[in-house]
Amino acid sequence: MRAFLSSLWLILSLAVLGVAGQVEGATGLKPIAFFDQRAPSLHSARWWKEVVLAPPLVDKTLLASLRDLGVAVTVALPPGPSDAARETAVRQFSAEGATGFVIDACRPAFGADADALFALIRRVAPKARIHWRCPDRRAPPELSALAGVIVEGLFTAVEPNRPRLPKPLPAIQEQTALLRARYVDKGIPVAAVEWLPTGRLAEARLLAQSLALARVTPFIHVEGEREGVGLIEPVPRKILGLYNRAEDDFLPFSLLHRMAALPLEYLGYTLEYRDVDKQGLPSGDLRDQYAGVVSWFVGPLSFPLEYGEWLTRQLDAGVRVAILGSLGASPTPALLDRLGLAASRRPLVAPVTPTLRCGCSLQTKCDSKIGCFRSRPTTPAKTK
Repeated sequence: MRAFLSSLWLILSLAVLGVAGQVEGATGLKPIAFFDQRAPSLHSARWWKEVVLAPPLVDKTLLASLRDLGVAVTVALPPGPSDAARETAVRQFSAEGATGFVIDACRPAFGADADALFALIRRVAPKARIHWRCPDRRAPPELSALAGVIVEGLFTAVEPNRPRLPKPLPAIQEQTALLRARYVDKGIPVAAVEWLPTGRLAEARLLAQSLALARVTPFIHVEGEREGVGLIEPVPRKILGLYNRAEDDFLPFSLLHRMAALPLEYLGYTLEYRDVDKQGLPSGDLRDQYAGVVSWFVGPLSFPLEYGEWLTRQLDAGVRVAILGSLGASPTPALLDRLGLAASRRPLVAPVTPTLRCGCSLQTKCDSKIGCFRSRPTTPAKTK
């Protein structure tokens, strides 16, 4: 019921803003992403035109990689104890590859120094793009020198120690009209940053569309999601396929290729093969690189414990895993529990009816909310 009301609120917001049918107004917007807690993935960052980083995330290697991808990097400047410290920070970030800066006019630490910082950036880095945060509370000193303004909480209200709640529709309409008159209509881009709780990804997509139709560049953080939702939402279309060449010497004849590749390609995925015996197991965060992992082994691997630990880490990280054929890993209690399985020492006596841990048989499906249900049986094709 809450999800329905939230979606209804967004639809009503879109109607009240009067932006229906103005899709062409969003065509000139450039995708921008904001990162304040974790660094962006290079696999998805290539799709953004500009990324805004918090100072702790600024790294020479990361900035060089983003620059090679053609992505502009903007740094949110922290308040410094003095003009000299701020000038040093601007010079350092510029030398490391930053091409823009955000002046957070809402932070009490800046206060009246926000205007002075604006002048300092123009003097030290005259080619740097300057973004002004909180333009609705404190107007920037010079509009013509701005690359854009950033607003937060356009749709949601922020209260200390309380979850973000939707603003009243008249307040949304008033603030949006003000941003249009002051900035959008004068050719100054406006970017809006919002935060939504866990499980509200669909709502975030709808909110991003509403903001874009209002000619505001959106970026919606969803708690628990690595990447936010903006004008674009990078979605990996590759599947990591694990196989053991010691079992299948010729890849085109392997079970993984013959049995799994065609269904995955039919669904729009690309299968990327990896021989775990010679190439080993991949490291790093796989969520940004692959839509999932599929394995097809004939028997256990030569490193079953290591593979089991790796498999558990991927599951804990939220990577989707499909296991066909042999498990390949040691069936430890921790791994079995993570897979939703349970070991049994009872002897197998025909006929055998496998059951899932939830009590459903394999002829039925198991759902955590509704329990067991039977899928529609398939009818064998008639032959003449």
